[in-house]
Amino acid sequence: MSNTSQSHTSGAFHPSPPRWPHSSLYTAPHSCPSLVGCLSYSHAIGMQRNTRLAEARWSNMSAP
Repeated sequence: MSNTSQSHTSGAFHPSPPRWPHSSLYTAPHSCPSLVGCLSYSHAIGMQRNTRLAEARWSNMSAP
């Protein structure tokens, strides 16, 4: 019985998770993978951008 009331309160207080350490613990596992994914994704984009810049520089230097 207490389990259903717990989920009900967590759903009601969802807009303000910082006040509830339990909800923050609940969201931690969900946000961690997405954070890592975002970081790796942005890193990959940065690498692509760097390689493109390097290619552009080399082509400009080799051009007569």
